[in-house]
Amino acid sequence: MDHILIVGASGVLGSAMVEEFAARPLTTVHAVSRRRPEVAAAFDFVPLDLDDEAACAAAAAAMPPISHAIYAAVAEAEGLVGGWHDRAMMQRNLAMMANILGPVARSGALRHLVVMQGTKAYGAHV
Repeated sequence: MDHILIVGASGVLGSAMVEEFAARPLTTVHAVSRRRPEVAAAFDFVPLDLDDEAACAAAAAAMPPISHAIYAAVAEAEGLVGGWHDRAMMQRNLAMMANILGPVARSGALRHLVVMQGTKAYGAHV
C-alpha cells in the first residue's frame, strides 16, 4: 500500500493530483491544504497552515508512513510575478516546504518526492 501526501491539495495542480492518485488501487491519498480540495474522490484531508511548524509536525506524526509526496503549495505575493524575486517570499516558501517535508522525511518511509510548479510552469511570467 502506498501512502501519498499531496501538499497544496486545493490548488489547480494539487487537486488534479488528489483526483488522479485517489483513483489508483492500493493507494491512500493524504491531502493537506488550507481548504479541502473540491474533487469527487476518496482521500484523507487535514486542513493545515504550512507556516505553522508545530501544526505541520503534529499532522505528519498523525499520518501513516508516507511513501510518496507531491509538493504543490506556494505562498504568493501581491502582483504574483514580483514575489518570485522577493527574498522574504522565497524564505517563507522554503520554510513552508521544510515545515511539512522535514517531519515526513524523518519517518524514513519516503521513497519519492515531486515538487510541482504552478503559474511559472505555465509561462505566466513571460
